[in-house]
Amino acid sequence: MKEAQGLAGELLWLSNRTRADIAFAVARVSHAISRNPDIAIQRAHQVIRYLRRFPRLGLKYGRPPCDYGGHMEYQFKRDIHLIEAISDASFAPDGARSQGAFHLYCGGALVAWGSSKQAFATASTCECELISLLEAFQLARSIRPLVEEMFNAKAVCVNYTDNSAARKVCLLPGGAWRTRHLRLRAAVIRDLLDSGAWHLQHLPCERLTADQGTKILGTQKHLELLGLMGMESAPEPEKVAGVEQKGLDGVPLESGQACTAAAVQANRVAAVAKVVAVTQLLSSIPVGEAVAPDRVPRGCLLYTS
Repeated sequence: MKEAQGLAGELLWLSNRTRADIAFAVARVSHAISRNPDIAIQRAHQVIRYLRRFPRLGLKYGRPPCDYGGHMEYQFKRDIHLIEAISDASFAPDGARSQGAFHLYCGGALVAWGSSKQAFATASTCECELISLLEAFQLARSIRPLVEEMFNAKAVCVNYTDNSAARKVCLLPGGAWRTRHLRLRAAVIRDLLDSGAWHLQHLPCERLTADQGTKILGTQKHLELLGLMGMESAPEPEKVAGVEQKGLDGVPLESGQACTAAAVQANRVAAVAKVVAVTQLLSSIPVGEAVAPDRVPRGCLLYTS
């Protein structure tokens, strides 16, 4: 069991930093630790083989796309003021509890994600989708004040789901008594939707990136969702002309060492970019003062304009 716990902890650390593509696989590893450690170890080694196949895959951040998606699937322009919460759920794939997942985007960039078993059993697909929708909603709601404070502008918030039943429960105030418990759960979202402060839209499952965190997908579908998530393979360091690769101590590295060191440094930068940029910016201004656009760090994933 200790070996299974160690492997799961290492993979969980990597998944929470830059590898959103293994969130579902790591959740399966963690779920099997106490029930069957041998199965957990087997699953962990499968994830490690996948990581060896794509060692340089990571999140790429840049300027906001300022579009409506490659197939015009989004209803709102993806600029720096847009917060998107995409959620999905798989109804009871292994038994009682469903698997839920969410992806949070700011300015078209993936900034938060998660995949886990839901806390309790649900009675229908609509209910499990609604639970994931509420989790994504709460996460987007928590970062909205930060985005508005930093850019001194009102943020546009939208939730995307592929389940029409869960969306109807949030939009319609009335219904049968059998769905009353679902309407009570959706009351918070319904209040914000009625006030115009929030939006809830349908998104086809082919473009729903959170689907990657709820089930095992085929290779083609997996690669397509990776592209939508903004995940790309970093170029090989030795292929960058005129740049000498150095380690953390400044000593030049050999070709093989350069790849490993560059991957470690890239993962560290991507992992702390959100926290460091926010901390530096907020610590340099007095309390209550608005953030001028020219003070926004261009290298920060949330602040590129």
